[in-house]
Amino acid sequence: MDEIKEPTNEKENVTLSANEENRIPLSETPHYKMLGYLMRMSKSFFYFQREYYNNRISDLDLAEMTTQPFGQSMQVRKKRLDSLGLTMDLELSDATDDLKYGSEYYNMESKEDTQNEYGIRNRLMYVHRQFYKKKKCIYKQKSTEMSVVSILKSKVKDGVASCPNCGYSGTVSSFIEGCAACGTKFTIHDFEPKISGFSLEKNMQTKLKDVSDSAARIVMIPGFCIACILILLYCLLSLIDLFFELPVWLFSLWDFLGIILIAGYHALLFSIPTLFLLNCILPETKQRLYNHPITGQEHGTKLFSNFSVPDFYQNVESKLCNIHLIDDAKKASAFTKCSLIQFIPAYKNVVDCDLINLHFINGNKVKQGYYLECDAMLRLFCYSGRHIHTEYEQIKLLMYGKKNVVDQPITAMRMYPCPACGNPLNVLEGTKCIYCENTYDFTNFDWIIETYEGKRQKDYSTLLIRVYILVTFLVSLLFSFIKYFSL
Repeated sequence: MDEIKEPTNEKENVTLSANEENRIPLSETPHYKMLGYLMRMSKSFFYFQREYYNNRISDLDLAEMTTQPFGQSMQVRKKRLDSLGLTMDLELSDATDDLKYGSEYYNMESKEDTQNEYGIRNRLMYVHRQFYKKKKCIYKQKSTEMSVVSILKSKVKDGVASCPNCGYSGTVSSFIEGCAACGTKFTIHDFEPKISGFSLEKNMQTKLKDVSDSAARIVMIPGFCIACILILLYCLLSLIDLFFELPVWLFSLWDFLGIILIAGYHALLFSIPTLFLLNCILPETKQRLYNHPITGQEHGTKLFSNFSVPDFYQNVESKLCNIHLIDDAKKASAFTKCSLIQFIPAYKNVVDCDLINLHFINGNKVKQGYYLECDAMLRLFCYSGRHIHTEYEQIKLLMYGKKNVVDQPITAMRMYPCPACGNPLNVLEGTKCIYCENTYDFTNFDWIIETYEGKRQKDYSTLLIRVYILVTFLVSLLFSFIKYFSL
């Protein structure tokens, strides 16, 4: 992510650190209105999103709160869930307090140009994700993840605003039916702040924490229950042995239970340091190396001065999520120049996905535009056999952006108007406008995908934990038997 610019207190003309800014009134901070939008709208969006996926909010309400491309992306997600008869319940709650402002757990960033304002908020959240099939829960997951919420807003000063397409300035009331200069169709509600992007990211620190928590649950809960049963049986046989002479087979069982308990005790002694290493030592040592999900961003920022790393990140995420959730490769033809026929059928079981890492490899300027090569890591939630499981996919991308398009300042409404009739374009309906049937070129609006290579792999973290604990127990059991028979 881009670093937060240290806010300046104009009254004293001194630079304040991110934590010191918390100690001055919000109204005295730069872009304080946008920071207020970020705090209020991100909280309301979490509730809004949950209600939308549970069919309690309509697409019209969605269009009021989100920008056009992001709203379309949410519609595609919901359509995939509905087609499989699934419902997703995503509950988010704060995992940190506001005193962490500016830290790796919580920060806000605001920018502006002559026409627009842009804000992004990162916050560590507890995520409770559930999937239902006919009101029956088939998947539960609790994790700690970084939420990223972006807001775009047109800058309105003294009742005057600018068209996001051509830059024509006029009173807000003059845009009631769109722009009179270029014909772009929008309403005055589009000048209000809107959610332009949302993602949940798992960096190395949060992933290690989830792995350690999972290991603790696997070790403690089953291990405690099994240990209690074995101890009760051992104590019962010991009491019987005090008053009665045990049969040979029962005496052997008594000895065997004792060996099992000793092996389990040794396995627990081996597991506790491992859990401590995962939960305490590794997150601290890896924190600075893996704190942010974006690396190599200097390859993008060197191309042109207006390059926004967070904006590009969410741009890539939106396109990749659409690719994984559409049912026909032709629907992605607007923003891809490569064939996806071999990939789309393999994504039929994907019900949700998140971009968790983006690594910039190289960036080049050409006569007509810019090329950016990057690696993206996606976490996929897949539905198969009445169960949900997670997979990961490493995707190699080559992105192309046309000069005088992607290097322009942020477009507040983030909508794609048809060049011929001005109506908003749905990029998932091909390269032809559904209103006037005019064919358009998406490179005149945004980045496109030139090449796409993906490689999927299943998530074996939980399985590896169980195998480790089982192997530890078997090794302890073997040594216990060797020691017993050597006596």
